[in-house]
Amino acid sequence: MLTGWIWGCNLEQERHIMATDKNIEYAQNLRKTDDAKKQKHRSPAYPSIGLKEALEKARAIWDNEKRNEVSVDVVAAHWKMAAKSSSTLLAISALKKFALITDRGSGDQRYVKLTDLAYNILRAEPDSDVWLKSVQKSALSPKMIVELWETDKESPKSTANLKKYLEFEKKFNPAVIDQFVQAYRDTISFAKLGIGDKVLTDGADGDAVELENGSQEEDLLPPAGGKVAPITKQIGKKMLAQYSIPIGANEATITFTGAELTVGDFDALADYVVIFKKQFERKQKSESSSSTPTKPAFPEPPFVALWKGKNFDKMVKIVGQPVWEKGEWIYQDDGGTLVPAKELFPNLKK
Repeated sequence: MLTGWIWGCNLEQERHIMATDKNIEYAQNLRKTDDAKKQKHRSPAYPSIGLKEALEKARAIWDNEKRNEVSVDVVAAHWKMAAKSSSTLLAISALKKFALITDRGSGDQRYVKLTDLAYNILRAEPDSDVWLKSVQKSALSPKMIVELWETDKESPKSTANLKKYLEFEKKFNPAVIDQFVQAYRDTISFAKLGIGDKVLTDGADGDAVELENGSQEEDLLPPAGGKVAPITKQIGKKMLAQYSIPIGANEATITFTGAELTVGDFDALADYVVIFKKQFERKQKSESSSSTPTKPAFPEPPFVALWKGKNFDKMVKIVGQPVWEKGEWIYQDDGGTLVPAKELFPNLKK
């Protein structure tokens, strides 16, 4: 700065120098303000809502769209939210982080679709092992939640300590810490990932889990495309490998015990699966006449019918034969949407 008495200058020159000094100081302050605006404090990626609320929003998509791809503005309408509001965009982001939806496009052309994981959770029996395992997998999909849970699961931090940790260690914006802590606590509680809870999750996606025989799970993927569960500690017999295979709303677990696992063991297992399938088919056929109710008295597909849903009425074209599932007949329309027979009203007049 150029402050102070300027020796050898007349009064006019001194005033000019002091004015210049003030301009320089103003410019420096203005530059500092601009730099502060540019350095906006961004927090690490995190879900803005808990898993329970995220699943409620996924349920709204399922109830209205099933597994069809749908634009974000339509999803927002199902949620009774403004399409371009920050709350809607944050909710979409949270569902993505919990691996409940996939998306493509941007702006007005952005579309989302429920994932297989979301389908498994929504269609499984609540509180069953299949449901809980899928819920826990979803809960531990966001990287930030996984990181906190790994350090927090044996001895949870107090809320005050957790907030300090997020602010100074993880560099969270203080303005969003309360929101994330609430979402984190709600998610861990809902997914039963607290002390003493039974954790059924697999290893993190993309991580190879070391097995007792030295191979990795990526080398032993089952033919059906299921995911290998982490090997458990042997109890009694020597456990060589264990596979946990999600199959729709069900789950199959295959355990190998003995002295040594070979490629031939997998070939033998494949032969047995074929035999088991034939036995199941024979049993199903023998029981079908007495256990499966008569099909609805509808025309042979394809046919057009009025679908009277919970909150809508619309005409649909039904294709394919109905399937008996969870105590009711289910049809499918030409868009791939599953429609309960009890909600269909076809035109039976010739």
